[in-house]
Amino acid sequence: MNNFADWLRGIFDFRHKPVIYLLIVALSIVYILPQCLISGYEQGAPWYFIFLLLPQMVIGGGMEEAGWRHILQPEVEKKFNFTASTIFVGVIWWVWHLPLFFIEGVWQYGKSFWIFGIGIIGMSFILAAIKKKTNSTWLCVLLHSLGNAWVGIYFFNISILGVAVSTALLILISYIWLGVGHARTLKE
Repeated sequence: MNNFADWLRGIFDFRHKPVIYLLIVALSIVYILPQCLISGYEQGAPWYFIFLLLPQMVIGGGMEEAGWRHILQPEVEKKFNFTASTIFVGVIWWVWHLPLFFIEGVWQYGKSFWIFGIGIIGMSFILAAIKKKTNSTWLCVLLHSLGNAWVGIYFFNISILGVAVSTALLILISYIWLGVGHARTLKE
């Protein structure tokens, strides 16, 4: 990374197979659906508002991935294995969100910081797997943004069981994806 333009190109690498984009959408559903089904939810805006919320969420959350998955995860993986690195980055990412639990009007306000942390760890695993398999920060930004946008449409009642199931699925998918076709990557 020599300059800001190189850094931007490293973040916004849009050229991927359509199947990878479908995978990212499917993963965002794996994140939200168990939580809605297990914990219950109220629907806010219609589902197609995702197209309006997504650009806002890229800026209002997804761009965190420029730090977490583009810079920090690869640096930590130089010293520790994938699992330890992902947990380490996930804990930092979790603590990063702590102030939001005290700001009225944001999604996290009044929710359990501890249950939220379980969900952050699950997302950390799938985002780290995406980065490792595709070398794409953009796909991480997109998944993070989709997750945030779904939360803006489906107001689920956060529960330990719903978040634990979602997290377990994301971690399982991460390890399966990293284990299958280890020599192949899906970058194009």
